[in-house]
Amino acid sequence: MFRAGRATDGVWYLGRGGGRGLWWCANSTCQARLQLSHAQRALRRDLSGTEVEKWMTFVQSLQTLQVVKE
Repeated sequence: MFRAGRATDGVWYLGRGGGRGLWWCANSTCQARLQLSHAQRALRRDLSGTEVEKWMTFVQSLQTLQVVKE
């Protein structure tokens, strides 16, 4: 499972952090179905056009991320 959050300065981060965040599974099917409305509901706020662009870039960068289990 991934957890993403948004810092007060608008930067998206991966992992645990302060404040609101959202969780989703690591497989490509879950990532493909992740929608902006899910993020807005989890963060309990609407996202501006700039924030939406940052969000989409963030999610797309995760699609190339490989999960390694130790």
